[in-house]
Amino acid sequence: MKILILICILFQYYIFANIINIEAPKSKYDTNHKYYYNLIQKILDITEKEYGKSHIQYNRAYEQRRMFINLKKDKDINLVWAGVSLERDRDFLSVKIPLTKGLLGYRIFIINKKNIKRFDAIENMSDLKKLKACQAAHWPDTDILKFADLNVLENTNYERMFLQVLKGRCDYFPRGISEAHREVEARKEVYQDLLVYKKIILYYPFPMYFFFNKNNQGLKDRIEKGLRIMINNGSFDEYLKTSKNTKKLFPLDKWMNVKIFKLKNPYLPIDSDPNNEKLWILP
Repeated sequence: MKILILICILFQYYIFANIINIEAPKSKYDTNHKYYYNLIQKILDITEKEYGKSHIQYNRAYEQRRMFINLKKDKDINLVWAGVSLERDRDFLSVKIPLTKGLLGYRIFIINKKNIKRFDAIENMSDLKKLKACQAAHWPDTDILKFADLNVLENTNYERMFLQVLKGRCDYFPRGISEAHREVEARKEVYQDLLVYKKIILYYPFPMYFFFNKNNQGLKDRIEKGLRIMINNGSFDEYLKTSKNTKKLFPLDKWMNVKIFKLKNPYLPIDSDPNNEKLWILP
């Protein structure tokens, strides 16, 4: 009987240890979630022989501050993807490989189509500073924009920022170049006057990393090993070029004539290696 109980306990531990708890999509329009879900699944498949079979399980949607609080408590979630900051680098384990090769730091604007002429008139950063950006209160790049003296309206609700652009509470919503098009496409029935303005790019080195609780070295090592295998065998670049979220960005020379405003990121950890062409797409 005792042996049976011990077997049951060990089986339950094995099942729990091999469940990857991630956040759920932020809304029915959250097209970015699938990119990271599929990437995690590829990594788990690559490393299954060494680490065993694992299952991805949704928790719920979080605003970023709450998500990291739960991760720190090792509660309900054990893998997070998010932009890096000095605080996150200090408080969590992370795999220091940009999950979109730095494309998150290339920001194009979601705007109301009635404002196209206002954006066409922008020649420099001084012109852009006259307009107001929508940003989430707990996103690290909100601090980057504020450091550059850009005018920022902060919000805690991701979905609400699309409505704020539509209603004119802010003038633009800067989104990663791999995010904006699918976000607007997913909402075209409800927000018909939103469009992606592609003539200006804000650039700052800003990687999206996988983060883990500091006591979860095993999961961190597994995810890092799988990612490095993908990078070394070319399947990571192939995934980036074929994923629905990112494939329309290629070939990259289509962006050659776009106006780029470069910003400093004073919150980038010193070991982020932003000039490594193997890990980053450089401007």
